[in-house]
Amino acid sequence: MKLTIDGQITIPEHIRRQAGLSPDSELEIRYENGRLWLEKVATDSVEKRQKILQAMGQVEGSATANADLSTDEIMHMTRGED
Repeated sequence: MKLTIDGQITIPEHIRRQAGLSPDSELEIRYENGRLWLEKVATDSVEKRQKILQAMGQVEGSATANADLSTDEIMHMTRGED
């Protein structure tokens, strides 16, 4: 796949089909650790809800990993307070 002078790429049809992309689909692109990531932006409420639940599942239990923390200490961490 080549990048055009205008910075455009063509996503092959079979990949667009597998990803459920149509001509009006919104995509997010980001650069992390030397890699480019391309992701379909959730446009309907069901997709958005699934994405939120997936993100919540990834951090589930992380605030309680240290059982020595009080509720107040956890809330201060959540709010970014020192």
